[in-house]
Amino acid sequence: MERLLEREAREVAALAGEARHARDSLSRTRTQRAALLSLRQHLARHLETLRHTEIRELENLVRVSDRKLYRSWEALKDSSDPAAFEPLLDEVKNKQTALEGLVRLINNRRSNISRAAIVPRPLPAPPRDDDESSTTAGSVRRRQEIGRRAAYKRRKRDATREPRSEPISGESSRHTPTVLVTVGQPTLELVTRASVRDLLFFTSN
Repeated sequence: MERLLEREAREVAALAGEARHARDSLSRTRTQRAALLSLRQHLARHLETLRHTEIRELENLVRVSDRKLYRSWEALKDSSDPAAFEPLLDEVKNKQTALEGLVRLINNRRSNISRAAIVPRPLPAPPRDDDESSTTAGSVRRRQEIGRRAAYKRRKRDATREPRSEPISGESSRHTPTVLVTVGQPTLELVTRASVRDLLFFTSN
């Protein structure tokens, strides 16, 4: 009888230990579940805040870039009909395609400008000996031509000017013809003329 009681007591103690273990496990499970629920709610609120922040940033970007599209979005964002967004979506896609094309045009133009600036220009060819000799001969011919023209003009000017004759000696001889030198001509020419007194002397006799 005593042994039976001891065995039953051990069984009761084991059952009590299992019950305490189950109670502790249940308490821990409930605590963990509450913590998970709290964390889930916190994450949900954080995600909602991030979502609203992202939406506000996108709306601000659209409003700054294109006010017309932003007004269209404002008129449609509370709609529950998916088909209502199709016209606005088509307009946005068309503008996106146009902007992509414009970006490509700008990049191509910049590339062309950069290549044109990098290409070196060829240096001028050094002058050849033939060119130098021809240049020297041409300059000599020009100087000769200028000299001939100047001499021709000087002769023409002197020819139109009245020549001035002066006797070589201070007094003219009665019997010897006076030798005159013409001044102003390109070449000196000696002219012999009879004086007036010589002519009168011979005619009076």
